[in-house]
Amino acid sequence: MFEKVLCTSFKSNGYGGWSALSAIVFITVAVILIAFNLYKGQISSLDTATYSELADGLLLQHFDWIQFATSNPRNAAPIYFYGVPITTFALAKLISITQWKSIVFGLNLLLIPISLYLVRKILQVCGVSVLLVSASPIMFLFSSDFPLWPHYILSDTIYVTLLLWVIYLVLRSFAHRDASSHAVFILAILLLIFSRPASPPVIVALLFSYSFPWLFRQTSFTLRLWLIPLLGAIFVFVTISAVVMLNLDGGSQITQLNHARGDTALYHHVADSVISMLKQGLVIHDRPETWIDFEGGFISVLTILCTRFAYFFAPYIDAFSLMHTLINLSFFLFVGSAIVFGEVCASLVEAKEKLNQAKGLLVLLIVSVAVFHSVTLIDYDWRYRYPVIAPMIVLAFIELNYICLYFSSRKTRLVT
Repeated sequence: MFEKVLCTSFKSNGYGGWSALSAIVFITVAVILIAFNLYKGQISSLDTATYSELADGLLLQHFDWIQFATSNPRNAAPIYFYGVPITTFALAKLISITQWKSIVFGLNLLLIPISLYLVRKILQVCGVSVLLVSASPIMFLFSSDFPLWPHYILSDTIYVTLLLWVIYLVLRSFAHRDASSHAVFILAILLLIFSRPASPPVIVALLFSYSFPWLFRQTSFTLRLWLIPLLGAIFVFVTISAVVMLNLDGGSQITQLNHARGDTALYHHVADSVISMLKQGLVIHDRPETWIDFEGGFISVLTILCTRFAYFFAPYIDAFSLMHTLINLSFFLFVGSAIVFGEVCASLVEAKEKLNQAKGLLVLLIVSVAVFHSVTLIDYDWRYRYPVIAPMIVLAFIELNYICLYFSSRKTRLVT
């Protein structure tokens, strides 16, 4: 029954003869990912315990978020930035105080096929070929993230699904927008803001793309597309390095300024945390084999930041298992090869505007997230890379579509 409904959906979107194949691939990948996560079973982490404790507090306040936030002051990120996970955990506990973890786990599993479907919708909006859209779910099997994070009792998979939904809304808005689409977009952005403190780069990239769609309406901007974000990353790293050098010693100017203004919580915490980790030469958190000796100079700070940026996309380190390494190598080799050859082909054909619009948004988003975590924190298991894995898959298939366009136009020229 589910396959019949799905096939009807694919056919209604112009997939015709490919509907059955698309449905089979989609269902197979979704079932494999769900089955694997079920096999691994539920896993709790320190964040699970934190969200659980905060959810108990929210329940005691009868979901009165104003009173709850007032009674839970924080020196780090304000508690509102955890609104979605805390509320989700509280609702799960409201349904069943004994089985709430299973409810969150089940929600994460449900969001796997929804994420796959949103990727398909994004590729359709971009005008990617039917065959490539049909094959796109396969790449999720070559990502170590989707078989890993959904079985953690965390909100990461919720955040990934929300992000894909907002990307779809932005890309769809390039062709048409009205009052209702503006309202839905604002609601989606608010959900992202209240999902995690690490959302600022995502929010900025999405708001920028939504507000200035004309910047992405280019028939060919291959060099600028990559050069501008990378130069922007270098500018951020140089600026951060200069600021860190000015505040390297105790009693930093940042801290003094915040004390003078009365802002001693978030700014103080972030500044001290960033500077402390740079002094340690920290690259990947809790993986000292990746750390760099800090020599106390501007170049040393800049080197650490640039190394972190490279490690954000690292497919492996020595501590990974052979299977983990092979899966990651396969994934990043595919994405990297698709980008390189896709960009070459894009420069040789008349690229479609929709493809360039999507590519511009995705590159900006991925680079922004990588830069943000290069400055703040790249965690032990690359958990903060999970949200950009699906966008990287979308980008790879857009690049593959450029390759298809090139060979299609070449074949047409040969025939004529």
